[in-house]
Amino acid sequence: MPDCNIYLAPAEFDPQTKKRTKTAVQQINTLIIDLDYKNTDFKGMEAEQLMEYAWSRGFFEKIPCPSFCMESSAGLGLHLIWLLDKPFVVNGDYRNINRWERVLKAICKHFAPLGADNACCDIGHVFRVAGTTNTKTDATAKLLFWEELRNTEPVHYDFEAVEKPFLSS
Repeated sequence: MPDCNIYLAPAEFDPQTKKRTKTAVQQINTLIIDLDYKNTDFKGMEAEQLMEYAWSRGFFEKIPCPSFCMESSAGLGLHLIWLLDKPFVVNGDYRNINRWERVLKAICKHFAPLGADNACCDIGHVFRVAGTTNTKTDATAKLLFWEELRNTEPVHYDFEAVEKPFLSS
């Protein structure tokens, strides 16, 4: 389908509702941030190079390496994806929604120098699907297993462990 964009919401929504609203989110099992580095000094850099840069500059000292990455548009955008070992239960509770979004905003702030996009902090946000075409750039979104993570199964993380370093942020 080269003439359409395909997206996926990592959240599970209440099947009784037809709307994709925050309060319809039941649970979510991935933390995802979007690095839109097209407007940074890193524009055009290969995704692996950007990850190497982040590694060498200590970005992964506060937060663990992502389970995997997805290049959303070659040299312009990258999703960092942390799989959770168990779903984060939301059930439409605003306290849980706010907690989730607070953690994502803190992670985005941490990655702001690399072009982290705060728009991805909405708990019901959608992301491009790997293997599909970004019609704006004609680039295919592809999963990447960064060199530090190769030859291993994707790591699953405890939400509280990822959240902890950002509690005082």
